[in-house]
Amino acid sequence: MIGVATPLLIALLCGQSQEQGETLEELASKVRTQIEGRADERSLGSNLSRLANFRSPEAVAALVEFLPDLQGVMRLVTIEAIGNCKVQEASEFLREFLEDSRDASDRFQAVNSLAHCLPEDLAWLSDRYAAEKQTRVRAQILRCLVNAKAPKIDTLVLKALADKKTDLRLAGLYGVAELELERGIKVAVKALSDANVLVRIQAAQACKAVGGKIAFEGLVKAVREAGNPDLLAALADALDTADDPKEAGILVRAIRKEKNKETSLILARAISKAALHEPGVCAASLISLLDRREAKIREAAIDGLIAAKPPKAIAALVKRLADSSAMVRGGAARALFAIGSVPEDAQRKIQSMAKNTDPAIRLDATTALGCLPPEKALEALSLRINDDVWAIRDAAVEALEGLRLTPSILILAQRLAEEKGLVRREIAEALTQLTGEELGELPGPWLHWLSDRKEGFELPSAEEVDSILKARKAKREEGGFKETYHGLSIPPGGVVFILDTSGSMNDLYDAVDQSTLYQHFSKALGKSLERLTSSTSFSIVLFDSAIRVWKQSCVQADEESVNEAKDYLEYEKPFGGTNIYSALRTALEIEGVQTIFLLTDGAPSVGLTAENEIIHEITRANRHKRVRINTLLAGESKADFLDNLARLNGGKMVDLRDLD
Repeated sequence: MIGVATPLLIALLCGQSQEQGETLEELASKVRTQIEGRADERSLGSNLSRLANFRSPEAVAALVEFLPDLQGVMRLVTIEAIGNCKVQEASEFLREFLEDSRDASDRFQAVNSLAHCLPEDLAWLSDRYAAEKQTRVRAQILRCLVNAKAPKIDTLVLKALADKKTDLRLAGLYGVAELELERGIKVAVKALSDANVLVRIQAAQACKAVGGKIAFEGLVKAVREAGNPDLLAALADALDTADDPKEAGILVRAIRKEKNKETSLILARAISKAALHEPGVCAASLISLLDRREAKIREAAIDGLIAAKPPKAIAALVKRLADSSAMVRGGAARALFAIGSVPEDAQRKIQSMAKNTDPAIRLDATTALGCLPPEKALEALSLRINDDVWAIRDAAVEALEGLRLTPSILILAQRLAEEKGLVRREIAEALTQLTGEELGELPGPWLHWLSDRKEGFELPSAEEVDSILKARKAKREEGGFKETYHGLSIPPGGVVFILDTSGSMNDLYDAVDQSTLYQHFSKALGKSLERLTSSTSFSIVLFDSAIRVWKQSCVQADEESVNEAKDYLEYEKPFGGTNIYSALRTALEIEGVQTIFLLTDGAPSVGLTAENEIIHEITRANRHKRVRINTLLAGESKADFLDNLARLNGGKMVDLRDLD
């Protein structure tokens, strides 16, 4: 093994300085002080992880010295950090440590660290797999080999599926999922009825990854037999991926004879998702679900009809405008708008709903007003654009833009004088999208522009406007024009920035100045805050396994609040897992929020982790808030997940890995 370094040796080895930031010697000394003083785990764990960023034998020596003095999570963090040094000395230590240690948790982490240390360590782990006696450790070796797509991995995975030991069957099913191994799907389906619930959950994930007729038939059967809430969530997540006629057909046939309410809801939501890919297969089933007694099932059916847009659904949707559930009534109005045809009797109903005392009903009805005949639509929307609820005014702006009528310009321009914040910006953008002109957020230039148009003037088409604006944008970018936050402009109104502070944010961002991902992105956020105007108010949510909120309500951007926020960011120590769902739910409850920017480098690993379920729950919670959720990907999270989350909540996704 690597010899244990003394503090004096560390001082001798680590005397070199970095261009910026702490030297290795300074950081190692800080860690020693924290260990002796029993500092809080978040700060200590963060500094241990940062030592790995020096990627040197000296960093390995320092971490090895600390290891005997640490216990529990901090000990595992240190073993992980040793592997992240990615030098030969780290590899040698971890191999010997894995062979000599008797502690299963330590050895488990040593496997993970070796798998990410040096390329040649994977071959060593492959040889170790056959000789390993501890089942849990052996199973983790298999997972690491799967992640690396090691030679002959398919054979190892299929053999593990037949093992009597639960940990190895779990690892085998993990391999089926990660490798999308069709040869393992029959075993995975059989595992859906395993006595161990963890095996059933992993089998559901394998069926989700591989898909197909056999997998979906097995999943439907498993849903009917499941009782465990975690298992039900995994099965529901798997069924939400139906994207071909066979898979959609299985769901449709299953719900016809299903009597259990909970199972029916899972199937209804799955059919609703499948309607986006297979509207013809799903439409009739979704229409029939509108007659179910359970309001949540009717809600799910409406979501699917919005995706499928079948004209045959119009009569059934008109009936639901008088539904006992406000969510269903509003959803029916939105669905009629999506289909683009509203019968005369339904028009009157929607107009009435737009005047309802319940803001949620008014909001949904306002969305549908754009589908009325022009005169009726303009009259109704001219009232709603003056609503006392900002989200309803925002919906009215969107509907007026969608009408693409010259009179909409006058209604929008007149409202500019009364509006502020986000809605003011939205009105100005709507006017630009209607006309191709960029005249700002004051009513005068727009009214003057309109008065200069001759009688009979027709607005340019959406395609013509798009072409004009693209050319103008390209010219600005050539001149060095930059948006304010990673390619996205920060709108006025209430803005909440959500920043990932999980342990992986300690990973190295810049090898020159030794800055971490968190340091880089927190500084970037600080610079963005400095550019905020007084028309913007803001708050910050930091998240890892836990959630921390800077301010419970958005505060006006000024020098004092911005400096306070930058100080708050500076002293944060990344540590723990990734609880994206709770971070978003917390941000949605912050007073005054209208826009959210979520920046993360990882997939959800704590709390609600099923990605489809996160999207469903957040979108549902946000339906009547109309908060725009923008997502920024800074690491290995799934782009599709963040893209769908943003798209369904009126925002955009930016992949920061594609940016300088």
